[in-house]
Amino acid sequence: MTCRVNGLAAVLAQRIARPAGSEFIYLGSRSGRGTLNWRVDVRGVEHPGHVRLKLLYGLGKLRSACTYATIALILVVTMGLFHDTCRLPPALSVGMAHIFGAAPTCPRSGSRHEGLRTNDEHASLEPMTTALLNRQSHRPPPALTVLGDLTLTLARLHEGCGPARYTFAMLVAAASEGLVLWIAPTWQGDQPNPDGMCPLVGPERFLFAAPQRREDLLWCMEEALRSGAVPLVVADLPQPPGLTAVRRLHLAAEAGAARGNTRPLGLILTPEDGGAPGVETRWFMAPAHSANSTAWRLERRRARAAPPASWRLTGAPGAWQVTQT
Repeated sequence: MTCRVNGLAAVLAQRIARPAGSEFIYLGSRSGRGTLNWRVDVRGVEHPGHVRLKLLYGLGKLRSACTYATIALILVVTMGLFHDTCRLPPALSVGMAHIFGAAPTCPRSGSRHEGLRTNDEHASLEPMTTALLNRQSHRPPPALTVLGDLTLTLARLHEGCGPARYTFAMLVAAASEGLVLWIAPTWQGDQPNPDGMCPLVGPERFLFAAPQRREDLLWCMEEALRSGAVPLVVADLPQPPGLTAVRRLHLAAEAGAARGNTRPLGLILTPEDGGAPGVETRWFMAPAHSANSTAWRLERRRARAAPPASWRLTGAPGAWQVTQT
């Protein structure tokens, strides 16, 4: 059977090899009764997609040629930059010298390239107009002085732990000014007693928040720090928070410092030895009373800008005596 084809049949016809000078090709199709052979006339058939295929093929060859040329250019430039190492063959080294207009030299032989100079020579020819590094220390960030030289950086999150962590929180509250927001869960039995707070700090400065859900503890603290309305925010947590939560509280305190009139300070109270990651400082406080005196042991176990240290706190409110141990 002989027929005239166009369109898709022409594409199929072009993909099947045929003898030179032949004007016909044979296409086969298999059916249930056997194989049917089709004798197709392809004289003068040109599919519109052929031109596009030829164009794409030509562009592919052009892209390959450009890639090879780019690689060759990179190799030439690299070899020209490092021809002073004397690791190139003599003929190739001379060729690089002609390309880059410099005679090949070797540092081992004592000769130097004209474009090379020592650090002292470079500094004498091109002195720096601006001092990038100096010996002047950066200004320390604003901090709250608690006792003596014990300071807490403002607009950051700090951690207090140990059996006397509530006493430490009262000392920080006494050193600050303004209102104090105290956040503690409703299911926790230990709550601040106004009668016990009076010798350390006035209870009239405190605002108490009691969230019912565990996740609301950090949410209340984050929103309070972000508002910048309260100078000190204290959160009594049942366990140390994770790094993500600590980072969010840092950012909230910085945002509150930029928005409000004060630089809020965040303090979380964690049981036992604490261990919240990413806090600015971690303080451990425990009683060290004796039969004749009342004392506490205060330790700075972690700080970004200070080494660990410990102190002995004795005396009474308003007349504390701090001794470093």
